[in-house]
Amino acid sequence: MTNREIYESKKVTVTEALSHIHSGDCIISGTYAAEPVQLFSHLHTVTERVTDLRVWLCNTQGDYPFINDAQYWQHFTYHCAFYGAKERALHKSGRVSYFPWYLSQVGPHLVEADRPRVFLTAAAPMDEDGYLYISPCLQWEYEAYPACDVHIFEINPHVPRMTNAPKVHISEVTCLIECDNPVSEVPEPRMTAIEQQIGAYAAELVRDGDTLQFGIGGTSNAVAEALYGKHDLGVHTEMFSTSMGRLMETGVINNSRKNFHPGKAVCAFAWGSQDF
Repeated sequence: MTNREIYESKKVTVTEALSHIHSGDCIISGTYAAEPVQLFSHLHTVTERVTDLRVWLCNTQGDYPFINDAQYWQHFTYHCAFYGAKERALHKSGRVSYFPWYLSQVGPHLVEADRPRVFLTAAAPMDEDGYLYISPCLQWEYEAYPACDVHIFEINPHVPRMTNAPKVHISEVTCLIECDNPVSEVPEPRMTAIEQQIGAYAAELVRDGDTLQFGIGGTSNAVAEALYGKHDLGVHTEMFSTSMGRLMETGVINNSRKNFHPGKAVCAFAWGSQDF
């Protein structure tokens, strides 16, 4: 069979895809722009036939019934590696556990703590060689994917493809669905006057050629806005954000003077606006 024929043979409906989930399963997903919106939106429907499900969550963005609707809480236990707003709202359910690990240790530790069996993720369309890419986040995906027995992909043309991310041949995928919904994005926070002043002070400490690590939020954006007069900056960071993307687009960040991975921006995950 050609790669396209294999791809077509893997296409199913959302209901058929979720039929691979069994009682007692541990589920994990892609995160941020790889959050599987359609699969998560229908995940609550499996409680008509299964129960005792455990789900790893990390700063979940969508409004999903399996998280928001109390009638489904009895069927799920929630493991969190990042206690975001959705996860904090679940606290009252009494079914949430938070694991305070270093980011670099999240993947191997979660597999050891509660090995997932089902991997759900959104991904960009298949390339010409028959590969799908697990991106644009590698907080836990790199270790979680091979630990799972079932791999369900949500193919979405809006998911960015990062070709240096781990790739999976279509033949290894359990099944896939196709969709065209917008991917998860983080709204650009408005900077306050105080944050702009902090950004200006911080920028005074940055020299041309320095390598930077950024976070997210108004203060980080304010720092970025104050760096447009700098040259040859590099990035080695947890999160690659919209403000950093703008600095790279204008040439302020070019990674040319880094002594570790020169010419490349290194990050654990990328997340920002739709334009980014």
